[in-house]
Amino acid sequence: MQAALIAKALASKNADDARECGNAWPPDPSVAPMLSKLLLEPWHFSHEEMVFDLAELAHPHTVTPIFQAANTYLDYLVNSDNQHSFQRKCAFALAGIGTIGSRLALEELAESTDQMLRKYARECLRRWKLRTDFAERIGAS
Repeated sequence: MQAALIAKALASKNADDARECGNAWPPDPSVAPMLSKLLLEPWHFSHEEMVFDLAELAHPHTVTPIFQAANTYLDYLVNSDNQHSFQRKCAFALAGIGTIGSRLALEELAESTDQMLRKYARECLRRWKLRTDFAERIGAS
């Protein structure tokens, strides 16, 4: 069902169709690639909901699209003063994926010229280190 909704939105390029894609909960893991593609489309207004769904899925193949989304400035997010909130969600989604690739993406974002994006990425990396240090102290892998 969710795959059909995403396919419809990608074909129609209709913002209302894209909004419908975020209404299926929990998100179906099989739609991660399609949802990632839709995340990068500039013609809708559901980017924050989609990054939230992708964070929930924590699929390793979504690292690159989430990284790209974090570096994309969308007029509606900028104009509504939600761009940085979106970037923070992207950074936390990458941290939640928890792979070497997502850590490398965070490290790259931590060097961004965008002060807020840099701040969010560094925050996630600090939390990552705390979590790793704690796991080592208690003997977890």
